[in-house]
Formats: sequence, C-alpha cells, structure tokens
Amino acid sequence: MMVLDTEKVKALRTQLGYSQSFVAENIGYRNKSIYCNLELGNRQPSITKLVRLAKLLNVTTEEILKESV
Repeated sequence: MMVLDTEKVKALRTQLGYSQSFVAENIGYRNKSIYCNLELGNRQPSITKLVRLAKLLNVTTEEILKESV
C-alpha cells in the first residue's frame, strides 16, 4: 500500500517557503490542523487532495508517495 511520504512533503514545502496554512488553504482544507495531521502521518489525503498537493509542490504524485512498511 502506498502512503504519503511525510518527510519528503515537509522538505519540499519548506524548500518552497510555504507555510502549513498556505498549503492547507491551497489544496482545499479549511484549516491547517488537518494538513498538520498529514505531515505527522496521522491521516492520508484523498486522491483529489493528493493531486492538488503534488501540483502545488511541483512534483508528481508518485514522488510524494512511498510504500508503507
């Protein structure tokens, strides 16, 4: 099963200078706490949110997914 590579997502976000609030708003979350839970690995994004996140970070969805252990 593929899951979000939270370390890579956080690294890409910070490299681009995006705050968690900015990313949350731009991929369609109402507040940053939901997005924070993604970066903490406590939840997985929907396919729609995953696609939006990849576009925002200028990567493919495959680049921000990893095989779960």
